Amino acid sequence: MEVCKQHGADLNTRNAEGKRPVDVAEDEYNQLKADLLNKNDNDYEKTVWKQQILHAFLRHTPCMSDGELFWRLKERVEVNDIIRVIFYYYYRLTIERDIALAMPTKPREYRNKCNEHDMFELHFKLLVNKLTPFFSAISLSQ
Repeated sequence: MEVCKQHGADLNTRNAEGKRPVDVAEDEYNQLKADLLNKNDNDYEKTVWKQQILHAFLRHTPCMSDGELFWRLKERVEVNDIIRVIFYYYYRLTIERDIALAMPTKPREYRNKCNEHDMFELHFKLLVNKLTPFFSAISLSQ
């Protein structure tokens, strides 16, 4: 949190209801946790609920945009191959946030999307859609 503050993040920004992102995420977490505790489902179902809780936090956590990160790197790094490698690993590490933003928020719709085929397809689509513009921008600037 200290690094975020040093770079100008306001951790107390509030929405129209007076709640910070962490408050909104906590409310959603508490609702999902209550639903999870009331379930007598198998391990897969509990895993899906836990994943949905993780995604609730990711949806409500502010982060630097991909474009902003790209241009900050472009200002500081001369070698496009280095930026390409950084972005590849960056996306591999942060793809779960993008999946969280792409998934439905209603529990039933969410659970219907959580099959292996749909998740793999969504993961691949998001990764390709996000990497292509940046790799193109790097190629054009060489």
